Amino acid sequence: MSKLFDALNSRPETYNAYICAFGQDSNAADSLVSRYQDMWDSGLSFLADGMDAFTFSKRSADSAEELNACLDALASDLSWLAVKSKIKAMASADVDSLCETLAALGGAQIKICGRDLIATDIKSIYNS
Repeated sequence: MSKLFDALNSRPETYNAYICAFGQDSNAADSLVSRYQDMWDSGLSFLADGMDAFTFSKRSADSAEELNACLDALASDLSWLAVKSKIKAMASADVDSLCETLAALGGAQIKICGRDLIATDIKSIYNS
């Protein structure tokens, strides 16, 4: 595969995560895509699980299953990048108000950049 970004564009959920992350922090989004491209180019397997995931095992082939696993992981990381950037850009008073509102609604969730978050998630991200 010559360019992971081309494959990213062919999957709406991955592309939407990229656009959301790019809108929040273009340099970080492009850097993340570049890191995944480097991992792909080095032959790392994205299907490894358990302890194999920590040993950076090599994939046996550039299969569609491997590519989908790579794009799933990239979409997840892009989504979290967007969420973290969005929350960290909020004013402290806005974070407090949002969290108080969610708590008053009995622990309601809010969707930010495709992720369902509760008040404690938002506070944790903001304070990290």
